[in-house]
Amino acid sequence: MVFNPNSIYNEEDGGGENQDYSYNNLSEEFFDGVDFDRCDFTGANLQGTTFKNCYMRGSVFVDADLRKCSFENVNLRESRIVNVRGKLSKWIDCNLSRADFSGSDLQYANFTNSDLRMANFRNARCDSADFTNAWIKGIGTRGAKLTKAKIHEWLGSHVHQYRVLPPETKCYAYKLTNSGGYGPYHPKIKYYVGQVADASIQDNRTIAVNPVGHGDETNTGIAIAPLDWVLKEWLLNGADPNWKLFRVEFEARDVIKGEGNAKFNVTKMKVLEEVSLTPYYEELKD
Repeated sequence: MVFNPNSIYNEEDGGGENQDYSYNNLSEEFFDGVDFDRCDFTGANLQGTTFKNCYMRGSVFVDADLRKCSFENVNLRESRIVNVRGKLSKWIDCNLSRADFSGSDLQYANFTNSDLRMANFRNARCDSADFTNAWIKGIGTRGAKLTKAKIHEWLGSHVHQYRVLPPETKCYAYKLTNSGGYGPYHPKIKYYVGQVADASIQDNRTIAVNPVGHGDETNTGIAIAPLDWVLKEWLLNGADPNWKLFRVEFEARDVIKGEGNAKFNVTKMKVLEEVSLTPYYEELKD
């Protein structure tokens, strides 16, 4: 179907429900109060388009471009929104119950006040997405990325497991450094076995910890992570066999915040031992 914007409002010309708008360019349009129930938007370009007070129940958006697309008070119950490009999209006050967002890119999307009960976000990218005041009972998030998303900490952050422990509980993780013993991204503390590292002492001066700050002079704590995450980071940086890997100990109360991707920050930790990277390096081809 070739898109005719006037036909959307005229059922005799093909508007209304059960229509095929697949692979059409509907970008930068504005629709208010239109019935799109069970319509097919597969592969359509809806970039920058606004849907307000519309009915879109059971509609299909597979592979559609929804970047900066806005849905306001729209009923999208049981719609298939699979593998879409939806960065910076808005879904405000919408009925999205049982909608399928699996595999979609929803970075910085906004779901404020929307009904997401039983919605499927499996393997979706929801980094920095906003779920403020959304209904999420029954939501499926297996494999979803929720880094820095505004959502309950126990759902979006690795660190919640430490919040529920007694504060003095001894916990363990790993710290990756360059060959000189400094962190590869923020080389302000030198790490060595036996050291009790304090995040507030950097470059031999005191810098107050500020978990939400930004910039070179901001101290967000000491970044550590589980072994698998650290090894992936080492591999990403070229798998230098001269870099160092330390096993560290900290108390549950020392955890500041998480990044949503298994890495987290602590106020202090004890360096217990160095773990050799040689066995991992020898498994790699030059």
